[in-house]
Amino acid sequence: MKISACIITKNEEKNMESYFAKIQGLVQEIILVDTGSTDRTVEIARSHGAKIYQYEWKQDFAAAKNYALQQATGDWIVFLDADEYFTSESIENLKKYLKTVHNNKKCDAIGVRIVNIDIDKDDQEISSFVNIRIFRNRPNLRYKNAIHEEVYNTKGTVHIFMLENDIKVYHTGYSSSIAREKMQRNLAILLKEIAEEGEKPIHYRYLCDCYHGLDDYTNAIKYGRLHIEAKLSSLGAEQTVYDKVIDALINSEADSNEIRAEIKRAIQKFPNAPDFYCAYGRFAWLQKNYEMALQYFLKAISLSEQESKGSYQANSFDGHLTAVYFFMGEIYFFKNQNEQALTYYCKSLLRYKYNAEVFQRVYRLLMNADPIEIISLFNGIYERTQKDISFIIENLSNCPKNKIFVYYSNILTRDFSVEVDSLWQYQMLGLGNYQKLYVTSMESMMQNSHMLASACIAQNNKQLMNEQQYIKALNEAFKTVVLRFYDETLKLNEELFPVYATILKELLLIHSSSLDHYLELAEDFSNENILKITKILEEKKKYSKALNVYRQVYLRLSLSNPSEYYEGIGYCSYKLGLYAEAARYFDKVLEKNPENLKILQFKTWSEARC
Repeated sequence: MKISACIITKNEEKNMESYFAKIQGLVQEIILVDTGSTDRTVEIARSHGAKIYQYEWKQDFAAAKNYALQQATGDWIVFLDADEYFTSESIENLKKYLKTVHNNKKCDAIGVRIVNIDIDKDDQEISSFVNIRIFRNRPNLRYKNAIHEEVYNTKGTVHIFMLENDIKVYHTGYSSSIAREKMQRNLAILLKEIAEEGEKPIHYRYLCDCYHGLDDYTNAIKYGRLHIEAKLSSLGAEQTVYDKVIDALINSEADSNEIRAEIKRAIQKFPNAPDFYCAYGRFAWLQKNYEMALQYFLKAISLSEQESKGSYQANSFDGHLTAVYFFMGEIYFFKNQNEQALTYYCKSLLRYKYNAEVFQRVYRLLMNADPIEIISLFNGIYERTQKDISFIIENLSNCPKNKIFVYYSNILTRDFSVEVDSLWQYQMLGLGNYQKLYVTSMESMMQNSHMLASACIAQNNKQLMNEQQYIKALNEAFKTVVLRFYDETLKLNEELFPVYATILKELLLIHSSSLDHYLELAEDFSNENILKITKILEEKKKYSKALNVYRQVYLRLSLSNPSEYYEGIGYCSYKLGLYAEAARYFDKVLEKNPENLKILQFKTWSEARC
């Protein structure tokens, strides 16, 4: 039994070495049809022993592929694109199954699962579908369609042996950096074909896909619905069209009832598909109906974990799973169920470890844990590479500085010879070693007024006022805020609020005992700016301090529309476990806006814990 690999190319130099490395152990012949490369594609292919053929590109993928088939001499064809590859396990499975299938003359082709991954996002899965990449070398098995070409049998039906769970092909062609360009190319080919032959029902699904990928949601919905109404079938593609239509409706902020009806129609047609329960969960999340979102996410996960033998449908759920885990983490965090929140945040981070938002959520939930436990958890997720350690340091820069920051910044300096002044300065701030910071790093600190001002305030030492070198090193705005901290007779004007806020954010990173006194300076500012201070504190999960500021503002003012303050006081009380007080303030919000679903849920959660 001889196996021929066929491939068509144009300027695929970057993918060639990987393609040959993965395919050569499987096949005995490689047919490469080049459609006009101007890079080293052909040179690399020739060095690997491929048989090279030139073909004039005619905006028709099926024509080019059929030309390649005419050159192949093997019993079986393996036809991958340059940006597709088998896993090592799949190659071994394929070798085993081909020996069995080869003797079954009724079998024309093998169905495999194509998994779209995003190489720009650490190989995150986008979606998957079942298709033919392996088939017998017979003259009646050829490709059709200029774009989204597929294998068909000129004499009847293609008899497929399905191995979608055993053989996977990874496809990188829809990675973030190139997806839009590819959609534009595909749409141009489709529109050319339509101009020449007229628009046909077979075009609807592909037009829906292209328009969705180009964020033209109106046309995506139009052609998706035309496809559904035409009741066309295609191997494993029925769910995809529903998924695109629903996603387009959600992204275009269509009427809620229309979105809800479309999702329910999809669930009715595909009751065991996790994709549409996930879609309902995402929709509920956007509506701030967190309890409903959680129920649908859990249902989607449950369905995805069940055996799905005999289902050859496309799957977009795995591509959404990273976000689903994050949403579930957020919901459990809202519910003050921090252990469950941490579980789902970590699940999300394990799927995509370079998500800064999720990393910071995990770290802030663990902030009071033993540093050894935190380091152990991160070391289980991240590798000791410059990329991973730099990512950790960059995101710890937005979190309180402590031994964790010192540990990883030391690795960056020691293992990778990365010398950055700010790393060392933050280490000294985190350890409270201000004198060493001033003595050894003053020149650099003069370039970072926010850091020097924060250090002057964090030290909370009036003698600093006599150290003119420190004060003179600050620019006028930062100097004014520092002087105000030590002199209650001074007042800050509104123009200095951005400087005040910058210093506040720095103080929140170094666990300063000066923070309470610094927050008293907030009285110098307008109500609008004081509200911004509470939001900064909430973001850093300083709920007790935010609550004090809210109360300070509320007590001194007669507010005509205090709902925002009521909501802030209620939320901070809730996060501090003061559930009766939280419920009372949430009630005040609901008096003005009884339809506020988010507040209704927080009130329900509060009352359940009173």
